[in-house]
Amino acid sequence: MRRLVEAVAAAAVVALLAGCGGSDYSSPTATYHTMWEAAKAGNRDAVTACHSEDARKKMAEKEKLLAEMLDQAKKAKVEIGAEKIDGNKATLEVTLDGATTTCHFVKEGDAWKISLPQAPSIDPGKMKDAVKMMEGMPKGMMEGLKKGLENMKK
Repeated sequence: MRRLVEAVAAAAVVALLAGCGGSDYSSPTATYHTMWEAAKAGNRDAVTACHSEDARKKMAEKEKLLAEMLDQAKKAKVEIGAEKIDGNKATLEVTLDGATTTCHFVKEGDAWKISLPQAPSIDPGKMKDAVKMMEGMPKGMMEGLKKGLENMKK
């Protein structure tokens, strides 16, 4: 009887780990795989657990971002590229449906978690000065600048 209980308990653990893909945060690649499998399964809690504390706060503010990630994960093809670790920070090259991006990670305790890099802050005073300067530009220069900016977005 004891063997049967042990066998059932072992099978339950294996099934649990297989069902959620396990939670492996031992490297940026392992963390990304854990997040991706959870996203494909639609498991929001497991996806958010893969992110740093700071990233979870930002994601809570942007619930739509998480919903889009979960939707994309169900149909996208993912390829994992180079992993670079520098102390408690790391990057991982990830290609989703042919578009390559860099994911950022931070180490929290012994676990690697996905982080969201800080957007550069813009000094409002400098922005006003830049706008004033642009207003004085000849029309042709301004149009060329706009086209250049549009091309940079592509």
